[in-house]
Amino acid sequence: MTSTLPGPTTTGPATTDPAATGRARPAERPAVRPASRPAERPDDRTPPRGPAPRLPRRALPVVPMAVTEAAALLVATSAAQLAWFGRGPQGLAIGDGGVGYGTVSVALTAAWTLLLLVARADVRPDDLFASGAAAFRDLLRATVVVAVGVSLFSAATQTQISRGWLLVAVPAGLAVLLLNRLAWRAHVRSLRAARRLGTRTVVVGTAAGVAGVRQVLARDSSSGLDVVAEVVLDDLDDAPVAHVARTAELVSLVERRLAAEGAEGVVVVGSGLVGDEFVRRLSWALEGTDVQLIVSPQVGPVSSRRLQPVAVGGHQLIRVDRVQLGGRQSVLKRLMDVALSAVGLVALAPLLAGVAAAIRLTSPGPAVFRQTRVGVDGAEFTLYKFRSMVTGADALVTALVSDDDDARGPLFKMRDDPRVTRVGRVIRRFSVDELPQLVNVLRGDMSLVGPRPPLPREVAAYDRTAHRRLLTRPGLTGAWQVSGRADLDWEEGLVIDLLYVENWTLSGDLAILGRTVGAVLRARGAY
Repeated sequence: MTSTLPGPTTTGPATTDPAATGRARPAERPAVRPASRPAERPDDRTPPRGPAPRLPRRALPVVPMAVTEAAALLVATSAAQLAWFGRGPQGLAIGDGGVGYGTVSVALTAAWTLLLLVARADVRPDDLFASGAAAFRDLLRATVVVAVGVSLFSAATQTQISRGWLLVAVPAGLAVLLLNRLAWRAHVRSLRAARRLGTRTVVVGTAAGVAGVRQVLARDSSSGLDVVAEVVLDDLDDAPVAHVARTAELVSLVERRLAAEGAEGVVVVGSGLVGDEFVRRLSWALEGTDVQLIVSPQVGPVSSRRLQPVAVGGHQLIRVDRVQLGGRQSVLKRLMDVALSAVGLVALAPLLAGVAAAIRLTSPGPAVFRQTRVGVDGAEFTLYKFRSMVTGADALVTALVSDDDDARGPLFKMRDDPRVTRVGRVIRRFSVDELPQLVNVLRGDMSLVGPRPPLPREVAAYDRTAHRRLLTRPGLTGAWQVSGRADLDWEEGLVIDLLYVENWTLSGDLAILGRTVGAVLRARGAY
């Protein structure tokens, strides 16, 4: 059964305990209008529970990660010593005495580890394993302080520390720290995906808002937020929640639900409906607890770098900055495209020649397939790729679309496509057929990262929303490809592409290029 307060409805596992159901006892119920009196009704919005997380949120592996950081730093500094000085004994003169560089490496590792602990003293453990470059700030801060500190120590004590050793040790140390953090982040994500690690969370908001949050969290488990209960608000037109009594009642209800579920997090969706006073009083109620409060501003899939807090009259507003399609980042992106595509064409020349020969020897027709695609701002260009299908494959599309039950949206992809040749199946599996598009990248038709270039017939079926894919250069790889390649349907892929177009960054492009290697090696969703 579902119990309601004036306006809100709680959903979650059925129980007869008043404190667990959120049903106010007579002494607790505030004075409200009769029309808003609680009413019982079936519980039809309980989220699927599944197995509860086996480990609490506080079990994040912060201490084990710090241990591996110290070990990795010791290996890096010792390797730098071996690489720079060789196996011979090397010492550092300090005053009237001396000390070996082995001892110096240990001392540097200890200082570096201590600085890492200081740098993350004010960082929430969850943020260390979050997505984005912000999760690595503590590593960068500590590394900068180490480099500056060693230089100041050398100057103040007149100690001649080898600059060459430092130039090897510091970058090597930062590299192993980044790799160590990435490995631990991947480990935490795997635990969260298996629901062995997470934050039991209660979601508060309208039915639509709660459903939206549930869908987002189901699609992306990296946050670790595991929805175990909901407080769904009904139509509140006849009784404003901003009333002090109503606010206190709703806060009390959420507190009881958190206690009943053993929850460690609460997400408030659409705080404008429940009022600023509710969010403020709820934050007061959670003081002194381990429960984290998260407020969803409901601004849609917008990158955090485009969201800027604005204080107006004591209220916190959020400014959404315009989409930046040009500027310095675009120039750097183009320079990266030219440099990496040129290097790639030279380095992969033997592979490209071998694939071309295999195609020519096993099926009639040219090795390289040319096709008209649509690029930035709707401009058409000639795309190059290794031919993986029989000659004249485009003429068979109409018949195949009518027979394919999986064809959805303007984009046509088909499992077990009969047009694909034997060599084509191999090169498509590992995306080798796309490598000639490095020429398109070098020419400026495409970028290394971006939405995939559509066919003119696909663009003809675009609506206004889909046309936003054409605001940037199409890419050799992209966010859609590393998120599932052909396994995603058109609507899912479009959401991912638009999120990239409106929020791309150079660091994000580098991350996508790195994830592309893993996606290609796994060959998941390639057909």
